[in-house]
Amino acid sequence: MATISGALTLTQIESAIQFEEGKSNEFISSGVSGKNNLVDFKKLPLGEFPKELKLTLSTAAAPDGFSKIWQGAMIVSGKTEDVIAWRLA
Repeated sequence: MATISGALTLTQIESAIQFEEGKSNEFISSGVSGKNNLVDFKKLPLGEFPKELKLTLSTAAAPDGFSKIWQGAMIVSGKTEDVIAWRLA
């Protein structure tokens, strides 16, 4: 589990998750704790990496070629937002 500050923008949160995924960890879900996001990852075998991840607000259109893998609350720029995580299909 990783803690990601809720003061960050959605793009910064996405970058923080992608950084963790670059260490053979796969995003599973996120929860809110106070002003932070508690993000769960699954450890992958060494040298294995998940496909590209994108985050959007639930009001945004789905990115082309991506499948929804998670939806829930995240603190984004200090506000609670409904966020969707997408994985390259």
